[in-house]
Amino acid sequence: MAKLSILLCIAIAFMLSFTLREVVAHTGTATFYTPPYVPSACNGYQKDGVMIAAASDAIWDDGAACGRKYKVKCTGATNQSPHPCRGKKYVVVKVVDYCPSGCEGTIDLSQEAFASIADPDAGKIKISFHQYGLKYCLQEHDISLADMGRNMAVGLIGIFNFRSDESYPEESTPMTVPSQLEEHTVSENWLDAEDNPFNALELTSSYTANNNDANRAKAESATIQSFIMELSILFCIALAFILTFSSWEVVADTGTATFYTPPYVPSACNGYQNDGVMIAAASDAFWDGGSACGRNYKVEFRGATNQGDPNPCRGQDYMVVKIVDYCPSGCQGTIDLSQEDFAAIANPDAGKIEILLPLL
Repeated sequence: MAKLSILLCIAIAFMLSFTLREVVAHTGTATFYTPPYVPSACNGYQKDGVMIAAASDAIWDDGAACGRKYKVKCTGATNQSPHPCRGKKYVVVKVVDYCPSGCEGTIDLSQEAFASIADPDAGKIKISFHQYGLKYCLQEHDISLADMGRNMAVGLIGIFNFRSDESYPEESTPMTVPSQLEEHTVSENWLDAEDNPFNALELTSSYTANNNDANRAKAESATIQSFIMELSILFCIALAFILTFSSWEVVADTGTATFYTPPYVPSACNGYQNDGVMIAAASDAFWDGGSACGRNYKVEFRGATNQGDPNPCRGQDYMVVKIVDYCPSGCQGTIDLSQEDFAAIANPDAGKIEILLPLL
C-alpha cells in the first residue's frame, strides 16, 4: 500500500504542476484573410475548418508553428477603429498557413476567427496571445482548477482513511486453542495433570500467551505500515507543491519602457506619499482605470529599440517596481520607470528599451 500511495501521489504532483502552469503571453496584432483557405503551407489541400490562422515570421519558426494552437484575445484598437473588440473574449485557432514577409499582423486569423472577437471593419487589432495549454482545455470543458483541487483533496482524504482489508484480532480478543494443542494436551499431559494439576493449565496458558504475543506483533506491524503510508502521502503532497510552484510561469507581456525624472510626488495613486524610487507609472495598456495602483511588476530587459544606444543593457537583468502613477495618453512606453529603475537595467541614453513585464 505504501508503494501504491507514493505512485499515486507522484501522479497527482505532476497533474498539479502541469494544470496550474501558465504559459507566457505575448502582445501583438492580428489581421485576417478570407476564403478559400486551401491549399495551406502546412497541410496542402487538407480542410482544417475555419478556426485557423496563418503565422507571421514572428511565430512561424521555420514551419515548426504548424499545428500549434493559440489563444488569441482582442485587447484594443490600432487606431483604425475606436472600439473593435466584440463577441467572445478570445478565440482558439490552429496555425495551418504562413503569412509571408510583409504580413501586417503578428498572426493572420481566418475571417471567421477574427469576426468572433472583433469587428472585421477594424481590419487590424491589438491582441494578447499564447500557445494553448492544458489549463485552457479544462476551461473549455467548464472544469475549474478549484473543482480539480477539491476532487484531489477528497481523493487524498480517501487514501488517508483507507486501511488494508486484512483484519487482525485485538490483543484482548480470546484466542481459540488449536486442535493440535487440544490433542496434545489431552493425550500426553492428562496423566501428568493428575500428579500435578497445574501442568496442563501451564502448557495451555503458554500457548495462549504466545498467540497474544503474535497478535500484538501483527497489530504493531499494521500500525507501522499505516504510519509509513500516511507519511508517504504527506511527503508526496509536499512534492506536489514543490513541482507546482517551481514550474509556475507568470503570465508576461512584452512591451517597452521609458523613464521619468524626479520629483515623483504628487502621484496619481498616493498623492504626496513618498514611495521611494523603485516605482513606475502605468500607461493606458494596463492602467485599468486606476486598478494598477500598488501592483508590483518585474521589469526584465529584452533589447534595444534602436532609439539611442544599440546595446543599452547594463547592471541588473531585472527590476521589481511598484505602480504609483499614471503615464497619460501619448505615453511613449508600456511602462514609465523612475530614472533610478531604468538606470539599473539599461543605459539612460537609450531612452527606451524592449522589456518583458510579468505581474508579481
